[in-house]
Amino acid sequence: MRLKFFKGKQKELIRNFKEEQNLTWKQLANIIGIKEGRLKAYIEETSLIDETIYNFLDKKKDYQKFIIEKKTDYWGKVKGGLKSKGKTKEIREPENSEELAEFYGAMLGDGNSHRTILST
Repeated sequence: MRLKFFKGKQKELIRNFKEEQNLTWKQLANIIGIKEGRLKAYIEETSLIDETIYNFLDKKKDYQKFIIEKKTDYWGKVKGGLKSKGKTKEIREPENSEELAEFYGAMLGDGNSHRTILST
């Protein structure tokens, strides 16, 4: 489950734990078993915190009153799936040609491609 807190409370929970335990950000990330980038997303509150991490950080359940909502782990995929039209586009493989070879060479060379339109 993912937990949604009142604004600022997720950040406060993490910072308080870090300070109480006298840890660096890297040490905290290692202890809870996530990468520093994920920890940063939790601190910035751009990502909902995992319930198991919350349980580790808040053993006394002091922040439980600040939880607004509990969402399933895959709530984002479920939401996105509802918006999907369920159709995929077929990607056609181009036939080999002199133009394709020239384009491929340009991409390998400088990675740039544009068409110049000359006016007369």
